[in-house]
Amino acid sequence: MKLIVSDFDNTFYSDNYEENIILINEFVNKGNLFVIATGRPFDLLKKDIQNKNIAFEYLICTDGAVVYDKDFNILKLDYMNKLVALKILEELKENKNIEKVYLNIENDFICGVYGLYKDYKKAKQLLEIIKTNYDVDGYLGLHWINIINKNITKIDGIEYVKNKINIKDSDIYTIGDNVNDLTMINKYNGFIISQNNQNNCVKNFKEFMEKINESNIN
Repeated sequence: MKLIVSDFDNTFYSDNYEENIILINEFVNKGNLFVIATGRPFDLLKKDIQNKNIAFEYLICTDGAVVYDKDFNILKLDYMNKLVALKILEELKENKNIEKVYLNIENDFICGVYGLYKDYKKAKQLLEIIKTNYDVDGYLGLHWINIINKNITKIDGIEYVKNKINIKDSDIYTIGDNVNDLTMINKYNGFIISQNNQNNCVKNFKEFMEKINESNIN
């Protein structure tokens, strides 16, 4: 049995989304497992996976802070200090570079704070200020500032799943496209969406699956 853990946006969820679903379902039908690992909160992920017949076993949301099973039950939850999260939320609201804010709440616990930014450089400066003033971590996505608990990464969610299904690191394959994917790409058999020609670079999810099939790992 092998496990594929894929980032969602611009990786599995792309212009070829329907084709990617077919490819991963074929992989699962051969006795393997599939997990989505995303920076998205669950409610923002659910709208794009419901009624799509994706054969996932687990969902890792909020960059590893929350893990769901295939029936959308919460199995693991790492939450932020509520007062700290609300202070950060107010700072984002007051910043002119932030157009919209979002608070990720799971079971009445705050797991992440997000801000839709206009200018990348200004958002980067704001993020550094927040990380200096509060004991939190975060990164810039393509459009959002993502603030989560310190030292939480997608690896936390993967390790939870790994222990639950009793699988070795050597049987775990990961793919992503952004800075929040690098830890899982570096720890396991990782691939990154890129136009580079390095060994662990692929242009899209289909090419990743082709490499998996060529290796006869499934």
